[in-house]
Amino acid sequence: MRNRIFGAIGVIWGGGVLLRAILRGGITGTGGYAAGQMIALFIAAILLIVGVYYLVTGGGAKKPQRFVRQGIAPDRRFERYVSAQHRG
Repeated sequence: MRNRIFGAIGVIWGGGVLLRAILRGGITGTGGYAAGQMIALFIAAILLIVGVYYLVTGGGAKKPQRFVRQGIAPDRRFERYVSAQHRG
């Protein structure tokens, strides 16, 4: 759910910056000011694309698959180690 909320924020913020640039007629000014605006538009486009991805897919957060091959859950592995140490 958190990823979708951040995705919506990215879509609104990135889309707003791009929309503002389109309505103002693109990059204005010269030199460093124009370069800064161009970088800002690039970052806004990335923010919009990533925001749409997270808004649509939800981010795809998955649990780590470390102990699947052994068939042992991490807590069971520790319990077996401790019980083996106490057996002597």
